Amino acid sequence: MDTLFKKTVEQTRTAISSGKRDELRREKQKQWEESRTKANKMAIEDMTKDYKNTIKTASEAGYWKTEIMRFKKSDNIQYNDFYLSDLLRKGTLLQDLRSFYYPFNVYYTRISHDTGKETDAVFVSWGDNKEKEEEKGGRD
Repeated sequence: MDTLFKKTVEQTRTAISSGKRDELRREKQKQWEESRTKANKMAIEDMTKDYKNTIKTASEAGYWKTEIMRFKKSDNIQYNDFYLSDLLRKGTLLQDLRSFYYPFNVYYTRISHDTGKETDAVFVSWGDNKEKEEEKGGRD
């Protein structure tokens, strides 16, 4: 056991001094980022299916927004092993959706806070607040 310990310590020191450990970390980080980028693309594909018709239908009905995705936290929706909620909250998915839907507004919100049944949604909206207020009767 003593020999194994000494050899292990020596190998670790060699890996650190040669830069091998840092190289492996960089490679792993690169693979993770590539995987997340792929997950974003898959999620965007899902959230942009028939988007023109969805927006058109909502606007024709007089709405200022439309829902493009609704999911419960317990659904555990994943894209390429990344949870959808993590991609939206911690990743670049929301920013990517905003770029795709520009000049529309895109936002992500929790619409139900019931414990165990938390429900989140992603919306696309249009028009400014002034137009929306005028429609409601407005404020002077």
